[in-house]
Parts: sequence; structure tokens; C-alpha cells
Amino acid sequence: APNATILDDLAALPKDDWCVVRYEDFLADPARALEGLTAFIEIPYGAGLRKRAGEPLPTSAHTVTPPSQDKWRHNEAEIRPVLEQTGAITSRLANLGDPRKARM
Repeated sequence: APNATILDDLAALPKDDWCVVRYEDFLADPARALEGLTAFIEIPYGAGLRKRAGEPLPTSAHTVTPPSQDKWRHNEAEIRPVLEQTGAITSRLANLGDPRKARM
């Protein structure tokens, strides 16, 4: 239950001490996600990072097939039972939202 521990610890921290970067948002717009993250941690969003963020994300060296939004469905029968077992944690993670708005 590492995720439960992390969520419990986050709930105990002041709202302004952490932020959320959703994987989906990062994939959809890496530049925007990184710009928000660098603003939160108060470091410059410099030209090098801006350039890299504007390029396509590299594929992992261990990728067997190209990335796809529904790729997981190829193994859905094996994945679905695990998702059902992790429902409470998954729900808490999904509800993190923007830490400057509603919390867990």
C-alpha cells in the first residue's frame, strides 16, 4: 500500500507544499505540464527545457509495440481484476485534482 501511504502523507501536508502532474496531461501537453511544474518549484523554464518539451516524447528502449491510448486493452482480461482490487486507491488518486482546488 505505498500509494495509500503517499496519499495519507500528502493529506497531512499544507495545500501549497505539493502539486499534481497527471500522466495523461503530461502526455497530452508536456510543455504545459513542465511549465506548470517549474513554476510550482520556482525554477526557470529555460530555453533548453522549453525546446525539449516541444519535441515528441521519446519511446522507451523497452517498448515492444508503439504506444497507444487503448494498448492496455490487449491485456484487459489480466488487468481488469487488478484494477478492481485497487479501486479505492485508484479513486483517491483520480480525485487528487489540482492541489489548489478540492483535495482528497
